[in-house]
Amino acid sequence: MKIRTGHPRSWLISRILQTQIANVPFFIAGVLLLRGTSDGLYWLAPGFVFSLVSGVVGAWVLLVEILR
Repeated sequence: MKIRTGHPRSWLISRILQTQIANVPFFIAGVLLLRGTSDGLYWLAPGFVFSLVSGVVGAWVLLVEILR
């Protein structure tokens, strides 16, 4: 029987999703702006919001969850 050490798989998946959700809108905005459409500017707002949420969640983990 193998003993598992480290973080659970759900932690890894949630961190990957959190990072991708914060970065994908900026990628889409960049591609659309390079193609010459102004619709890329609308993708910047969710990118900033998701990045802020990601930063707050990361700060919460560093400040509160580590002490447990």
